[in-house]
Amino acid sequence: MTFRPSGGVTAPKVSPSPTAKSPAGADSTPVVPATQTPSPTPTPTVAPTFTLTPTLAPEPTQSPVFIPSPIRTSTPTPTPDRRTPQQVASDIPGTPLSLGTTVFSVVDKQTKVGVYSLDLRAGEEVYFALDGLSSNNARFVLSAPGSTFFESGGFTELAKRYARSNAIQYTFAAPTSGTYYLKVESTSGWHSYSLTVTAR
Repeated sequence: MTFRPSGGVTAPKVSPSPTAKSPAGADSTPVVPATQTPSPTPTPTVAPTFTLTPTLAPEPTQSPVFIPSPIRTSTPTPTPDRRTPQQVASDIPGTPLSLGTTVFSVVDKQTKVGVYSLDLRAGEEVYFALDGLSSNNARFVLSAPGSTFFESGGFTELAKRYARSNAIQYTFAAPTSGTYYLKVESTSGWHSYSLTVTAR
């Protein structure tokens, strides 16, 4: 319908603005775009810092070096070896004897005797022990100071003893001070023996 206002001016026809129709059943509330929350800025991960402390190897422990001190010992008196007979004089002045010592030697009727010398004081008493004889075919003769030879009879006999049970034991007291002589000899065959003289 057209209205004609007064004054003969024709008003233009105004078309209503088209209104957007919402779809059926849709909310007519205007859609406000959602506010986007910005993603958080990632925090950089710091790698842990390791401090290396050098470990010193322990110094090797040296064991103390033990240096033994030299041991001073007195030289013992060698024991006579029965397998090696000692060399003994065959006549006066004889092989010297000392109290408390032992001599090992051999005698033979044909070729070998043993003659010893022993210094004694007047009244001194000693013990002779002749051991290890292979039989009783042996003897010893003791002569006084001043004797010169056994072989030529230049001696003064004080005692004579023969072996018994393959040994001779004899105790003697010196009547005077001086050097006495002892002869060990065989009456038959060959003999080894040990002779010891000790103070009584």
